[in-house]
Amino acid sequence: MASIAGVAGYPNFSAYVASKHGVVGSTKAAAHEVAPRGISVDAVCPNYVNTGMYHELAQGRDLVEHSSHLFKRLVEPEEVTSLVGFLLSDESKFMTKTAYLIDERALS
Repeated sequence: MASIAGVAGYPNFSAYVASKHGVVGSTKAAAHEVAPRGISVDAVCPNYVNTGMYHELAQGRDLVEHSSHLFKRLVEPEEVTSLVGFLLSDESKFMTKTAYLIDERALS
């Protein structure tokens, strides 16, 4: 699992951003390594997700209201898991080496 931080930079979160960029880069390298065995590798990069981690980070602030979120709401965990479920299914067997953004086009 990556994060929107894996394809963008955010001030004051250098270590987190670096780790998520590492996940995205490793995804691309691993996809080449295992493709001959018919295995696909992708990264899922959600924006703020409605989890305990988000609420701990936000410390009562509304980070979404002042962000580039188009829908002005948090991503729900089920929205992330539905993409993960699809990527694990046979329907996505030719989809690989991609970082999928769940960001309401915030980076567009």
